[in-house]
Amino acid sequence: MHSAESTFPGIDANGGYAELLKTSERAVVKLQTTLSPKDVAPYADAGLTAYRAAKKASRHLLPRQFAVVIGAGGSGHIGIQVLRALSAATIIVVDRSPAALELAKQLGSDYNIMADSTALEEIRALTHGKGPEAVIDFVGEGSTISEGFAMTRNAGYYYAVGYGGELRIPTMDLITTEKTIVGNLVGTYPELVELIGSSRSWPGSPYDAGIQACGCKSSIAGFKGSKSKGARRADSVNWIIRAFMHAATANDYLRSWEMAFTSPPTTISQLILLGRQPTSASLMYLERCQFCL
Repeated sequence: MHSAESTFPGIDANGGYAELLKTSERAVVKLQTTLSPKDVAPYADAGLTAYRAAKKASRHLLPRQFAVVIGAGGSGHIGIQVLRALSAATIIVVDRSPAALELAKQLGSDYNIMADSTALEEIRALTHGKGPEAVIDFVGEGSTISEGFAMTRNAGYYYAVGYGGELRIPTMDLITTEKTIVGNLVGTYPELVELIGSSRSWPGSPYDAGIQACGCKSSIAGFKGSKSKGARRADSVNWIIRAFMHAATANDYLRSWEMAFTSPPTTISQLILLGRQPTSASLMYLERCQFCL
């Protein structure tokens, strides 16, 4: 969560794969007796991220306006529910998975579009040729960035939630279209309290919440095969890799790779190709296994 001196284990500090985490009473949210910790655990990360972005969008979305949600995965399916609860806008969901689109429909989306070569044309038609007032991109990779920004109507808002890609825009385009680009990083403590309190009235809760962060091979296999609702294969594997790159010890690193993949990377170049500079833990692992450095 946002704070003056915050750190993110697994992102800008070691310990993303630690079994225990020291925190303070200030960071604890009291749960109602009807809520189980395992059922709302995803709200502290994926849920809070989705809530923050959707709440920002709801502040300017009016009835008969449009909001496009790109990606109905782990965060996206929560974002759909938040938009439905906080705004009267028409919600359009774009995803490449039929199962994800069906889930989006159950959670309150008005239109569901398959992410293919005709998606932009369908969105333009639904929005009367002008584009949506808000686009919330929960993917942030591949073509979703350029297409998400392109479909945003003039003076509209493009919310970047997912990451991994790149957005390049001529300054003249920003001036002439007056589009606003908004970044989103998790959320604040008050927003988490709001999220936990309001989630009881939603039609759906986070899917697959029972899968532990250090889950078994069958859970990883479910992610890879896109069998888990609310999680796409690419996003799941990317998050797994990010956690591995910040394992606290060489043993944690080895255990992580053995759990998810048949074989770990064997060279520094492979680590860099995966998008992360080698950490001390990964170097220790490579040295111990006598792989090529």
